[in-house]
Amino acid sequence: MSPVEEQYRREIATWSGARRVERSAGLLSEMREMLAKKIKAREPQLTAAQVERRVAECLYRSDREAQRLLSSLDP
Repeated sequence: MSPVEEQYRREIATWSGARRVERSAGLLSEMREMLAKKIKAREPQLTAAQVERRVAECLYRSDREAQRLLSSLDP
């Protein structure tokens, strides 16, 4: 583990549970936005719903159950 990562972990350990959840939610939101922009740039013809679905597919790529659920949704 790098010294920066060690310091970051020490800092996070001082945070309340609510602050950790808030930070995680913020990071997830930022990741969703970045993925959506990347997908829109690569495939500008997609609708907003299609982009949202592609984002979910990317985020849950390693979760077989989530992928099964996504594949059962309307295209």
